[in-house]
Amino acid sequence: MKNKFVATCVGTALCMSQAHAGPAGYVCTIAAIQELGMTGAFSAHGGAFAMLVGKSFAIDRRTGQVTGQPFSTGPNMEIRILDRGSDVDSYKQLIVLPSPNVWVKYIYVREQIKPDKKPFWATDYGNLIYSGTCE
Repeated sequence: MKNKFVATCVGTALCMSQAHAGPAGYVCTIAAIQELGMTGAFSAHGGAFAMLVGKSFAIDRRTGQVTGQPFSTGPNMEIRILDRGSDVDSYKQLIVLPSPNVWVKYIYVREQIKPDKKPFWATDYGNLIYSGTCE
C-alpha cells in the first residue's frame, strides 16, 4: 500500500513538472565527432573517442547533472545552466572543472524546434566537437 502511494505521488509530480516546465531532461545520442586539426580545420575524429559514436548520455534540465561519457558531471564540477530552453530558445549549459587544470564543457540543444529529436552539439575538455540528437 505504501509503495503504491509513493509511486502515485512520484508519477503525479513528474507529470506536473512536465506540464509546467517541459521535459525534465534529455537523452542524447552522439552521431558524429569532429576534431580540430593543426591547420584550424575540423575533420572526423578517428582516435580513442570514436567509440562514443552511437552512445548516449542523459541531461537533467533542472539540475544540469549529466550521466554518460564524455559529459558526466562529478562532485568537484561547477554546473552552470545558461538557459533551460523554451519554445523560442535553446538549452545551454557549461560544466567547469576547477583549478589547477581548468576545463570547460559546453552543451547546446536546439530546444525550440518542433520535432521530438532535437539536434545538439557539445564540446568536452579538449579539441573535439560532438553532435547528434536529443529526445
